[in-house]
Amino acid sequence: MANWKVDSLRCYQDSIADERWMVYRPWTEFRDLRLYSTIRTQTGRPQEFTIKPDKSLMVWPIPDDVGSYTVTGEYFRTAPELVNDADEPAFDSFQMVIVWNALMRYAAWVESPTTYARAQKEYNRLIMKLQKDETQEITLGGALA
Repeated sequence: MANWKVDSLRCYQDSIADERWMVYRPWTEFRDLRLYSTIRTQTGRPQEFTIKPDKSLMVWPIPDDVGSYTVTGEYFRTAPELVNDADEPAFDSFQMVIVWNALMRYAAWVESPTTYARAQKEYNRLIMKLQKDETQEITLGGALA
């Protein structure tokens, strides 16, 4: 996982499906408040969570009935590194972005301005579509006061 959406995590008890939002605490705050003394061994329904330095989640309190709670939320993956010929990018519908970018680099290397211009035009067109498809919609914020 690359980034968890900290405002999206919820927890529910499987037997009654009573979904509730979980509170996010930054790692250092969570560590200092929840992993201290006997508080660290408290059990119950998970109410708070943090993202540890290794990008894994940690919940508090410790689930009192292991297997009876489900935590659900959203995250953003990191793109896998393409190493082998058989590797495929994570974004199937936008694979040509890689091809057009490679062609731009090749055209710059062989000093072919017409090939570079064509590749750049197609690359920019697909990048705009990719950004529109993958980025969040801009919305108005709430009142400041």
